[in-house]
Amino acid sequence: MHKAVAVPGAVAVISVIAGGSLAGITGALMAIPTAAAAMILLREVFIARQDRL
Repeated sequence: MHKAVAVPGAVAVISVIAGGSLAGITGALMAIPTAAAAMILLREVFIARQDRL
């Protein structure tokens, strides 16, 4: 999973478990793209903002 969407394995497993428990099969399928989007937001917005300070 790390090579395909740059999400570490631990984050992928935790997000799939959380998504599956919250929304079933659909949540489990949407968990990886959601985790990847959250990591991109974290990296590009919040960490970049901290670097500028």
